[in-house]
Amino acid sequence: MTETMIPDHSNTMIIDNGQTTNPNEKKVTLQDIPRLPRELSPFVPFINVIEYDQRGPLYQGPGAKRDTGRYKIRPTDDDSVKRAKKFAMEQSVKYVLVRQQQHQQRAQLDLIKKQQALLLMCRIYIGSINFELNEAMLKQAFQPFGPVKSVSLTFDPVTNRHKGFAFLEYETPEAAQLSIEQMNGVILGGRNIKVGRPSNMPQAQPIIDQLTEEAKNYNRIYVASIHPDLSETDIQSVFEAFGKIKSSSLSKDTATGKHKGYGFIEYDTVQAAQDAINSMNLFDLG
Repeated sequence: MTETMIPDHSNTMIIDNGQTTNPNEKKVTLQDIPRLPRELSPFVPFINVIEYDQRGPLYQGPGAKRDTGRYKIRPTDDDSVKRAKKFAMEQSVKYVLVRQQQHQQRAQLDLIKKQQALLLMCRIYIGSINFELNEAMLKQAFQPFGPVKSVSLTFDPVTNRHKGFAFLEYETPEAAQLSIEQMNGVILGGRNIKVGRPSNMPQAQPIIDQLTEEAKNYNRIYVASIHPDLSETDIQSVFEAFGKIKSSSLSKDTATGKHKGYGFIEYDTVQAAQDAINSMNLFDLG
């Protein structure tokens, strides 16, 4: 026979919310709960701090024995730190080398662009040419502005005559600019020739503008069609009347040792250079 203990609920009261209360239990109020002292309660208003005088030796507890210096890493961590430092150094060196290489490439590219722009600035277009003129005649007509490297006339294969235009290349861009200013519209062989820049010049115009802007830092003038018998000293003595000359040089021919008929003079001031241009351009010297 199995016996089961049944709890006695005869003295238990059932209330509405399902909780049970025992009438024999003592009712506990808020005043009966023990409270912390006022100085230990974290929620009390600010109170004055009480200071005590030390009357005995001060002992350090376990928390004060911690090493506050450099963190002591484990051997495995030490290897990881060394590898990280090595990798960082390699990346830093690689970054510097890449930057140097990019800088050199940009400098070389800028140099190539300037050289190409200078070559374009040395070339001129000549149009409306008389059919009786040839390359030698054109070279002779444009020689006073500077040494001519090449002249090319375009010929018609059917008629075996040139098409009335040519391209001429000087040694210096100043000679090309001077020839455009002086020869455009001049009558040559009974026709008014047209002298200007080639059609592909706009492609290099930004570089040309840069070179022109850099040239403004120098008070330098270009002198062409210089008589073969005049020396560099003769030219300097004539042009120093307009102001102090910083430097002067005539381009020499390495084969003959004589000058090529043109040179550069640099003055100390802009006004001196401008006065020399206004007074000496087309002047008959020698």
